[in-house]
Amino acid sequence: LTGVQFECYSRPAWENQPGDRWQAVSSIEEACTIIPSQARVLLALGKQHIAPFAKREDVFFLVRIVDQPEAPLSLPNHELLIGKPSSDPDAEAKVLKENSITHIVCRNSGGTGAYAKIKAAREMNLPVIMIQREK
Repeated sequence: LTGVQFECYSRPAWENQPGDRWQAVSSIEEACTIIPSQARVLLALGKQHIAPFAKREDVFFLVRIVDQPEAPLSLPNHELLIGKPSSDPDAEAKVLKENSITHIVCRNSGGTGAYAKIKAAREMNLPVIMIQREK
């Protein structure tokens, strides 16, 4: 309406590589429904996207968020991991192993900053429930 030009830049999405075990989903709600019962999940989505997972009382969540939440999370069975993800796949693999993680749920954010968890999952043969970008 104003005639101002709009330009949007985004990082290229991550691409499925040989050895990846991605389950591509189109929404957070879909990701929530396909997590198997009794899974131990690294939830790497950001605190604003966690609420839909509260109904999964049959799943353990390791919730990684950058900053301490202002209020307790509504997840029934979880632990918090505060801080940015490592850029080192070996460090990410250590977190996954120490917490007996069986699945990762994340968004396809692209870029290099959070990709180490994807490499670690590939090397450990772990499934990644990948929430795809809107088209």
